[in-house]
Amino acid sequence: MVITAGDDGKCELWALLPGVQGQQIQQALTTLAHGLGAADARSMDQRRADTLVDLLLRRTEPPEVSVQVIVPADTLTGASDQPGWVLGLGPITATEVGELVDPGAGDGTGTGAGSGEGDALRFGPQVTFHRLLTDPATGTLTDLAEKRYRPSTALDRAVRARDVTYRFPGCRRSANSAGTDLDPTTRWPEGPTTAANLAVLCRHHRHRLKHTTRWNVTLDPSGVMTWTTPTGRTHQTDPWHYTCKANNSALPDPDPPPDG
Repeated sequence: MVITAGDDGKCELWALLPGVQGQQIQQALTTLAHGLGAADARSMDQRRADTLVDLLLRRTEPPEVSVQVIVPADTLTGASDQPGWVLGLGPITATEVGELVDPGAGDGTGTGAGSGEGDALRFGPQVTFHRLLTDPATGTLTDLAEKRYRPSTALDRAVRARDVTYRFPGCRRSANSAGTDLDPTTRWPEGPTTAANLAVLCRHHRHRLKHTTRWNVTLDPSGVMTWTTPTGRTHQTDPWHYTCKANNSALPDPDPPPDG
């Protein structure tokens, strides 16, 4: 840990942390910063800095956060050492995956649940892990389907983890940012409530392009989305490929400014 003096009585505090705990801290600070409301004119970084002080000085309680761990199915069974992925952070080693989904694996006391006493000791009781599986052959999330109009929290989480970014060509903002919707390619009830029929779109592209112009959109079961313009040109966007090393340096902004 390094502290560097700055101007006007300020300083910079820098720390090298384990990735998952760093992601947990980032989520906690962001949650608290958003809780200050739209009337707070400061930037998100300024809000987070103040909430960090409040947490460390115990002037506020840490909020509950959710860390999503993407796990290749064959890594989970021990058949492969493909890396996993923490949403909003990036790749983690197969060993780290094993420790997350079974916190006692290293000493023979693991439960396999990924949410037991070992997790509470390492990450605190406010963090919940969600394990999502990928297909070893394609590197994309496996499908989920539900018999209902509105996607459940689990399906919503899975689709956003599959897409990582908005699915309109050229959109690189995070699928978890404000102002996004899970949009059915084929409307309910003709289209099922399934990951193969849902994609993350910002409301601008969802309403103004998809529903009010002559753009055409298709989504195949593998998650590949094809946009056809009114002039007949096609543009393809792919689901996030978690085993592709090129994606490691192309993560979207994990925390765009809040709406309003």
